[in-house]
Amino acid sequence: MPGGSAFDLSYAKYKACVDEYMLKNLPSFERRGQKQLGEAMRYSVASGGKRLRGVLALATYSLFGGDISEALPLAGSIEYIHAYSLIHDDMPCIDDDDFRRGAPSCHKAYGEAIALLAGDALLNLAFEVLLENAAAAAPDRMGGYIKAAAFIAEASGARGMAGGQAIDLAGGISGESGLRGLYRLKTGRLFDAAILAPAIYIGAGGLEYEALQKYAASVGEAFQIKDDLMDVGESGAEPNIAKALGVAGARQRLDGLRAGAEDSLSVFSGRADFLRGAAGFAAERES
Repeated sequence: MPGGSAFDLSYAKYKACVDEYMLKNLPSFERRGQKQLGEAMRYSVASGGKRLRGVLALATYSLFGGDISEALPLAGSIEYIHAYSLIHDDMPCIDDDDFRRGAPSCHKAYGEAIALLAGDALLNLAFEVLLENAAAAAPDRMGGYIKAAAFIAEASGARGMAGGQAIDLAGGISGESGLRGLYRLKTGRLFDAAILAPAIYIGAGGLEYEALQKYAASVGEAFQIKDDLMDVGESGAEPNIAKALGVAGARQRLDGLRAGAEDSLSVFSGRADFLRGAAGFAAERES
């Protein structure tokens, strides 16, 4: 991104690292069936996306002076989990979306059965990557790495993202409080994983860890509210805080979350400038 801002250039660097890591760790097969599964996995991973969660993971690790190559398994695994969730979200049994990022959804390109398996395989690949790299952690850091991996598992499972999806499917969510609780699980917990798992791995604690907890919660909710604002003109009964509060109310809430995210990083002074920029990116992006 020649000529871009310092934030843009750093974002591009982090994103390129995550993209490269994800693609090189995808399996490939020759046997019929498995080959199609591998192609469907690659189709979904290579379809683009902001890689914001992976970028946040690397930036958080870098905040504490860590070599980002050490955090790539965490960043890549979180993005594999995100990719699996999008495959499953698009399927007829959940959101029934035929397109993702302007291209046919995985189940439209490969059929529902292979898409279901591709999502399953990406979720498993996330933990293959995490476990394979546990042994590479320095002995005095292995405990932190295992705790970080466990945090990612919880954040993406029944007590996190998957649980939030189940609540959403059950319906009946309305009003600001109910929607914010839903967003906390369905969207927010994977942002928790992106920001807090690297902090756990590198041994952050005290006021710095508390600051990142507040930051992660604010950025996760801001990301979802921005989605709601972009979707407010669409028909359908899917819960949407911009419909519940009105566009002006949702915008006010979003602005407050962005400011709160930025303020929570004051303990880091100038070291957290990229994360401050990422809060703005989550709140102001156009897609």
